Amino acid sequence: METGSNNLVKLGTIGEARGLRGEVWLRIPSKDPEFLERLETKTFHIKTNDKELNLKPERIRVLFNKVCCQFEGVDNRTFVEPLKGSPIFLEADVFDTQSGETIFLNEVLGFQVINVAAAVPEPIGTVESFDSNGPQDLLVVKREGQEILIPFVKAFISKIDFASKKILMSLPEGLVDISIEN
Repeated sequence: METGSNNLVKLGTIGEARGLRGEVWLRIPSKDPEFLERLETKTFHIKTNDKELNLKPERIRVLFNKVCCQFEGVDNRTFVEPLKGSPIFLEADVFDTQSGETIFLNEVLGFQVINVAAAVPEPIGTVESFDSNGPQDLLVVKREGQEILIPFVKAFISKIDFASKKILMSLPEGLVDISIEN
């Protein structure tokens, strides 16, 4: 998640229109019901090529394992179609977690990723942004100008050290090489 202007954080992007009544698919990193419920009370700051819109969700739901949103006052597909691919920004405080809660991805932005499964712990790079392949979140890690996509899943996470801004991961052999090649 990128930080935008005025203390806004990028949540994701608007996907394709769904149906005729102005619903859209959201490309966002979480389908967690509690998080989606929190989003329903927030204003989405959407930036297109020629304008900025501030829209409030009327309803957000998971449908076909994807997140779908209906905005207040939007009742037709024609309004939302031009929004496809536009980034969605939210106030940064939406992403503040309390002790014991699942962390938000933006909390590890800028952290160093270290593969502790290697014979000698291997620095992979710095978390620059995030992506998703559908079932899981991906860390977009920069190393020497290259992007490396690493699944951010419990099975790979050994430790997240907030004090030293490091994510220690046990990565399968060859995962980094495959990501660099693609």
